[in-house]
Amino acid sequence: MEIDRKRYPTRRKVLAGAAASVAAPAAVGRSRAESAYPGAGPIRLIVPFAPAGPVDILARIMVDPLAKQLGQAVVIENRGGAGGNIAITAAARAKPDGYTLLLCSSSIVVNPLLHKSVAYDPVNDFVPISLLGTSPNLMLAKPDFAKTLMDFIAEAKARPGELNYSTPGIGTKGHFAVELLKQRAGIDIQHVPYPSGGQVVQSLFTGTTQLGSTALPAGEPLVRGGTLAGLVVSGERRWRTLPEVPTMIELGFSNFVAEIFTALMAPAGTPPEVTSLLIGEVGKLVKDPALVEKAERAGYEWIGAGPDALRRKMAEEKTQSEEVIRFAGIKPR
Repeated sequence: MEIDRKRYPTRRKVLAGAAASVAAPAAVGRSRAESAYPGAGPIRLIVPFAPAGPVDILARIMVDPLAKQLGQAVVIENRGGAGGNIAITAAARAKPDGYTLLLCSSSIVVNPLLHKSVAYDPVNDFVPISLLGTSPNLMLAKPDFAKTLMDFIAEAKARPGELNYSTPGIGTKGHFAVELLKQRAGIDIQHVPYPSGGQVVQSLFTGTTQLGSTALPAGEPLVRGGTLAGLVVSGERRWRTLPEVPTMIELGFSNFVAEIFTALMAPAGTPPEVTSLLIGEVGKLVKDPALVEKAERAGYEWIGAGPDALRRKMAEEKTQSEEVIRFAGIKPR
């Protein structure tokens, strides 16, 4: 099945953007930036995942506009491993001088709930800068098995314990979204975790699983092409390129929103003049139509909201994740 490369860039195109991380100074607000960043060294933007993943793609979309806004070089540092814990811990321990920032996902909140040995506190070890964007989860099935979520729920109730669902791993948003569905719909289906969204999709084609739950980019082209049925998106509203796929709320599951969020944070103790500058300049990026469009192509709705919005989102994520973990009987490892 061909993937629409106009909407989802190739790994080569994504990585090519890394070369553009140094930009000319912006004329407006340059004196503020010089005061906050008196040195010549680049800003290190730590991304807790490998290149070409969804979070990394968003980082590469924003790095050049941000560098131009600040008049400062911004260099992406990918540090994968341990579900993001290695990179997040490194960011928490970095010198709080504004020259190290963290671009992270919802995992910064979820990981401490899943792992006993996490060496950071998502609230106390960081200063929130911006809620950059959100991305809904997408639930999928082969059309000859279920065309709607209600079809799937009916089949699951008729065959308790017999059906399988696939996700990109334990503790991912795809996993938690289905566990929440199981709780709210009263169904019993078995989890089959995979390392990637592509393998989630493949498990549907092989018949290993009957429901797939993954990030939007992995399944959206196949739904638009008619190869897979998009049963539901877990965001607050329908996704623009999948107008026929309903939300959980529309299907009667009140307050059912399960989105990945992406955030920009700084180590605790970063000077207020630096965080104030970053909050203001990142907030301006939402006015860049090219950036907003690129984010949408990567499966994100660009928000660019400030620290208060990020704090609320993190609190909501923690509450929802704790509920799912209790229901699913997941034990910290």
